[in-house]
Amino acid sequence: MDQRWNSRESVNLNVILISGNIGLVNGKTRDVSFGGMYIEMAPGICMDEYASVHLVIPEYEVNHSIPVEVVRTEKGGTGIMITEYSKITRNILARVMGDNGISFVEPSMVIA
Repeated sequence: MDQRWNSRESVNLNVILISGNIGLVNGKTRDVSFGGMYIEMAPGICMDEYASVHLVIPEYEVNHSIPVEVVRTEKGGTGIMITEYSKITRNILARVMGDNGISFVEPSMVIA
């Protein structure tokens, strides 16, 4: 059963993953939501549990890092959850996803 709080959009962005155990790794997003993203990368890479995703999007004049937690690792990719939100992060994600009235649920807003 899919337990996502936010809808995903197919978005292909080049990103740089920054993790203490591996340093910098290039990746490409497969899908993005306000809660996280799936990033395709070279097979066999095992990242630390906590890392950051660096977005460089020249057409939007974006150069921004997002703190994340690795929640799933597969051959050739990893699923990550965004752990810290800022207004800048939310605006960047809205822009790359087209902001088609997509609702945003910040994890701190969810009552367990």
